[in-house]
Amino acid sequence: MKRTDYPMDLPLNANVDLVEQEGFYIFMYRDDFRYPEIPNDRKQLANVAMGPLMKHKRLQPLNPQQWSRTWKLGEDAVSRLLAHFVQFVPDFRLVDVGCKYGVASLRWHRMLRAFGSSIPIHAFDCGAAGRLARYNFVNNHADIDFQPWAVGDWDGYGLVFSEPGHPENNRIVNQLHDPWSTVSRTVRLDTFLSDKRGALVLSVDTQGAEPEVIAGFSRDRLMAGFIEFTPHAIMNRVDPVAWLCSFMQEHLVFEFSPYKPVIHEIDRNSAQAYVEHVTLRPANWTDVILLPKALPQLDAIAAQFRSFECGLGDPASHRYCASANTVAPPIGSEEYPS
Repeated sequence: MKRTDYPMDLPLNANVDLVEQEGFYIFMYRDDFRYPEIPNDRKQLANVAMGPLMKHKRLQPLNPQQWSRTWKLGEDAVSRLLAHFVQFVPDFRLVDVGCKYGVASLRWHRMLRAFGSSIPIHAFDCGAAGRLARYNFVNNHADIDFQPWAVGDWDGYGLVFSEPGHPENNRIVNQLHDPWSTVSRTVRLDTFLSDKRGALVLSVDTQGAEPEVIAGFSRDRLMAGFIEFTPHAIMNRVDPVAWLCSFMQEHLVFEFSPYKPVIHEIDRNSAQAYVEHVTLRPANWTDVILLPKALPQLDAIAAQFRSFECGLGDPASHRYCASANTVAPPIGSEEYPS
C-alpha cells in the first residue's frame, strides 16, 4: 500500500504513550478509558532504548492439538476456532473489522504463525485508535494487511463519529449528540474480497454497525464469525432477534459471556428471551460466535463449546435451549453479577 493511502498523520497535540499489552508493544492514547487500567510498570516504555525493546524472539511452531489441550475459555474461544480452521480448513483468511489498536489482530497473528499457518490477516479501522494500529503492526513484526477504512454496506465515503475522550470508539452509525466527525473511505466486504479466495473467519466490533458490515457480505463462502452483539445499538435499523436468527439457517450460534467463562448456545426458540436478557445486563452487550454448519468436523468443536455449558453447576442454568422451562440466570446471580 502506498503511504498516501493512509489518513492524515497524527495531530501535533496527540498524547500517545508506548505500553505493553499481552507481550506486545503498543502505541496508545493516554485519554483512552483503558489506559488507567494498565500497570504503571507497563507504561512509558519509550523511556528505555527503543531498539532492544522491539526485538522479539522468533516463535516456534505449535501443534494445533497441543493448543487445544491447553485451551481456556474467553479470548481463547476464538483461538480454538482458529485452531480448528488450521486443521480442517487451511485455505482461509482472517478479517478483523474494527481492530482499534490492533491488539487482538496481533494476538491471533502470533497464534496462527506459531501453528505454522501463513494465512492472510486483514485488519480495518477508520478511527483514531486505528491511526496507531499500523505502527503497532510494524513494531511487532506482524505481516498484517491494514486498511484505514470503514466497512459497511456501500462502497464510497461516509462519516465516522468519534467520542471525545474515547479514541477507541468510532462508528459509522448512531451519531452522538456532540461527536467529532470525519470522512472515511467505506468498503463492502464483498468488494474487498472479490479477488481473494478461501474461507473466512470474521471478527466484527464496530459499535453498532455490525448489521451493515454483514449486509455488505453475500455469504458466498464458508464463514465463521466472532461478532459483537449490542441490541440497543442496532434496534433503530434492524430487529435484534430477527437479525440474530438470520444466521441460524447456516450457523450454530454461541454466546461467550463477558461476565464469566461460560458459553451459551442460542437457537430460534430461545432468541427472544436471550436478547431481552442481554438488554437488561449491566453492560447490555455481548459477543456471539458463529460456527458454520458446513464446517468440517463441526461436531468436534461444537461439542467442546457445549461442554462449557455444563461446566458450572446445573447444565440447564447455563444454557439457552429450546425448553420453555429453561431461563437465563438472573442479573445479580453468580454468573451475571450486578
